[in-house]
Amino acid sequence: MKSNYLDFVPVKAKDIHHTFRDNGNITLLVSHNSMVDKIAQKVFHKAPVSTVDLDENGSTVWSLIDGKRSIYEIGLIVKERLGEKAEPLFPRLVQFFKLLDGNHYIEFKKS
Repeated sequence: MKSNYLDFVPVKAKDIHHTFRDNGNITLLVSHNSMVDKIAQKVFHKAPVSTVDLDENGSTVWSLIDGKRSIYEIGLIVKERLGEKAEPLFPRLVQFFKLLDGNHYIEFKKS
């Protein structure tokens, strides 16, 4: 049986935190705690935390990830809050979640 990506329930990774910028958008704070990261921090003076600034759409989506809502449910709320600014809604939403997943900022559980 084939899974529908919109049925997936995203869960934020435990080592990803966020803060709010002055404009209300979110900045993700990504901790680098692995052994390789520690070596890179010592040898190459890499920062232990990097930041990812989200735009209005990304900030809205991130704020809705609660480990209970599916991507589809998040999409409906995004559409309600942002209207036409969210379009094309589901293609953008799926791409955004693929990026979050690919960077290990979230993981999925089936609803």
